[in-house]
Amino acid sequence: MPPVLGEILPKFLLKPYYANFTNVFKDLPLICFVHCNKENICCLHGGIPIKVDKKKKTYELPDLTTWEFKNREIVIDNMDEISQQILWNDPIAEWDSNQETFYPNQRGMGYMFGKEIFEQFLPTKIKYL
Repeated sequence: MPPVLGEILPKFLLKPYYANFTNVFKDLPLICFVHCNKENICCLHGGIPIKVDKKKKTYELPDLTTWEFKNREIVIDNMDEISQQILWNDPIAEWDSNQETFYPNQRGMGYMFGKEIFEQFLPTKIKYL
């Protein structure tokens, strides 16, 4: 742990600052749709979520305009899977088309995805992401 963190963390973890910070953080939006004339913009905190059927090795992209989010949780494990993925999924710029369409994220949660999933997501009424 960097020396600065070793000095700061005990001060904030033992006081109500940490609880206040996590309460503010949990209320930040994960997604925002901006409707501008005919060009809609989707702003995500992180990456495009993927509903994965691990047994069939298939996936589908959820309709984020109708999804019922359960993301008002402090502990990420208590969030719904789509909210977790919006936080942790990551695009990959250099994607080998011989690879899988997506695979588990190296950060330990969520998935890495390439251009195919990005292009499937955009036509769903969204011009910019």
